[in-house]
Amino acid sequence: MTNEECKQHSVSKVYRLSSASGVYAAIASFLLFSMLQFRDGPFIRPHPAFWRVVLGVNLLYELALVFLLFQDIGTARGMMTLIDPNLGKSLPEKSYAEDCSLSVKTLWNALDIFCVAHTLGWFGKAMILRDYWFCWVCCLRSGHMLLMCHRFSALRSNLPNIACNTTFPILQRCAAHTMTANTCS
Repeated sequence: MTNEECKQHSVSKVYRLSSASGVYAAIASFLLFSMLQFRDGPFIRPHPAFWRVVLGVNLLYELALVFLLFQDIGTARGMMTLIDPNLGKSLPEKSYAEDCSLSVKTLWNALDIFCVAHTLGWFGKAMILRDYWFCWVCCLRSGHMLLMCHRFSALRSNLPNIACNTTFPILQRCAAHTMTANTCS
């Protein structure tokens, strides 16, 4: 590196550091303002000030999403890689429809971050809704929507690793067995 390139690199590093410090200071100031000035919500434990800060975080998140909405896709993706540099890399595809046998190995291979996310989402909904049957309705509704979207090929290009026969494999095996039994007789 030449002396001029080193100067530009250090200026860029200082600019990025000062920009990040300014953004963090603005966020902290806004959250302090929200803690002091926002109205109290319906929650009182652990403290109303905590829930005012949570409201401030939600408002900042919504404003960030609105800001990203008005960016072109390349700029928005570039901004997202500033938050997490791993976002620009493609993930390995995992097929859930290769082996449909019911064994410990296939169940263990099917467990991934999405299974954890669905479980935590279930518990979150249960804590918010506090109704056993409504949680089941929400769960079955989302499974039905996934099945219908994939069946009518609306999401087939977006979800290539989910095969139609893995949604309800027992029902489809029974249907296939019934069809072969009917054709043979």
